[in-house]
Amino acid sequence: MKDKNIPLFSIVIPLYNKAEHIQRAIDSVLAQTVQDFEIIVVNDGSTDGGENIVKQYTDARITLIEQKNSGVSAARNLGILNSNGEYVAFLDADDFWFPDFLDTINDLMKKFPEAGAYATAYKIKEPNGRYYEVSFSPIPPFPWEGIISNYFECLASGNHSIWTGTVCIKKDIFDSVGLFDTSFSIGEDTDMWIRLYLKTKIAFSTKIKAIYFRDAMNRSEVIVDDFPFELNKEINRFLSPLYLEKIPYKFHYLLKKSMGIKRFYVIKSYIYLGIKKEAFRVFLCNRKHLNLQNQLIILIMLVIPTFMVNPIRKIIKRKLG
Repeated sequence: MKDKNIPLFSIVIPLYNKAEHIQRAIDSVLAQTVQDFEIIVVNDGSTDGGENIVKQYTDARITLIEQKNSGVSAARNLGILNSNGEYVAFLDADDFWFPDFLDTINDLMKKFPEAGAYATAYKIKEPNGRYYEVSFSPIPPFPWEGIISNYFECLASGNHSIWTGTVCIKKDIFDSVGLFDTSFSIGEDTDMWIRLYLKTKIAFSTKIKAIYFRDAMNRSEVIVDDFPFELNKEINRFLSPLYLEKIPYKFHYLLKKSMGIKRFYVIKSYIYLGIKKEAFRVFLCNRKHLNLQNQLIILIMLVIPTFMVNPIRKIIKRKLG
């Protein structure tokens, strides 16, 4: 029988300079139809007073932990280590859960008890205010739910089927998988999902139960000067012999294919920033990692005016399938 003093879920929320959004995130947890949880907010050295908003809550289930600025992975790890729940779920301070997110996770837990991790679909809100639903292919379309058969196929398709804001992990799984790798500047989540997939089963629901806000400040995509460089470092690390030897050989091709998609994104990021000289340099260095379609798209993007990039890219993808 479940101990009444141990919550079913521990919700870990890293907080760094998101005072404008933290209330929305916490309120979305408090509004859950499943109320058997604790909330652990880890303030990662914020300078905008976001922690003061957390302190205004009187709900005894909310705990605020302070640490010097050490990054999102260190904040999540500290939250995990201080959690009391049977399962640990994550929510970034600028994102949002629909009221039945935990209920959907709970259903997955009952239907697929052999799994050690659970996740749902989500949609994205762009800076222009528009929402779009994410494609999770090769996962079957809605209303499918089940065990993800091959996470590396999801990576190779370019789709982020598992996102930190919709994943829930059985706490004792961390004993065998380990915590988030703090040496990653970005990509720590992908590394974690790979380790999870290799150690346990991951159940997934195609029901959309969260919103990922790209319009919020402090996203890695917004840090335009550093993001392409850091992403390229991430790619090189995933493709290093040291990392590949941890992955069964049968998955190497799919992992390399997924990193080719990320290289494509690095080059596009430079083009969108108007830094075409650097985009061309990175393209030359990484051309062998790109398929012919993406090579053609990049070359055309390099020679046309920036405002024409998106329309032309869409036409090319439609023509080439």
